[in-house]
Amino acid sequence: MSKRFPRLPPHRAQLAPRTDTEREPGAAPAPPAAPTPSAPPAALEVVALSAESATTAACRVPSSSVHVSFFEHAMAASSAEVIRPLRRAEYDQLVALGVFQDEHVELLDGALYAMSPIGIPHNFAVQELNELLVLALHGRAKVRPQMSFAASEFSEPEPDLMVAPLGPWDAQQANQAHLIIEVAESSLALDQGRKRRLYANCGVPEYWIVNLPERCIEVYTQPEGSAYARVEKYEPGQSIRLGAFPDVEIPVSSVVK
Repeated sequence: MSKRFPRLPPHRAQLAPRTDTEREPGAAPAPPAAPTPSAPPAALEVVALSAESATTAACRVPSSSVHVSFFEHAMAASSAEVIRPLRRAEYDQLVALGVFQDEHVELLDGALYAMSPIGIPHNFAVQELNELLVLALHGRAKVRPQMSFAASEFSEPEPDLMVAPLGPWDAQQANQAHLIIEVAESSLALDQGRKRRLYANCGVPEYWIVNLPERCIEVYTQPEGSAYARVEKYEPGQSIRLGAFPDVEIPVSSVVK
């Protein structure tokens, strides 16, 4: 009686074929199995892909979790490569072409920011400050309400009020200021953060924030780098003297109700 051996699963039969001593009597010798090419390790694929562009690599990386970190890194690198700040000169050209005629935006640190809608308290504060400053500074400085300020190569904000030196502002944007004032309601975080740093960096000696939610005026002076060394808060019942024009005094109660 011939001896039979248990059948191996197909995948094991390929890896470990029966030997001549294990074959049934009378069976023909099996042809040698063709070698199966082994796939390159996943690590080698990552190394090869890392030399390519992030976009091509992202398309070729398999969905296996082994490559998740590389895929994220490639996409992050791709995003970083395509971002370029908008220069003020380019922004001015776009404005002249009417690109933003239906939008209210300003250029801050190379990016466009939508400006907040203006409410009644905001309008009132700008109106009163403009009137007080124009009457007090006529012939000594230019009061420019909601006009562009050439702060840097990558920034052109539009502060609510600016007290600028007498200059040829009919031919160029004002790039100097004795005082810049922002009236803040929904824009308070932006005015206290990015804009405060921007005005300090370009050397504006005095910066006011009319803080409507807290009914006060914040006065920033002595710019040092991207910060102001001195910060004071004035409330209704107090008055503020301008640093460049000490004879000019603005009552807080005339601006904040």
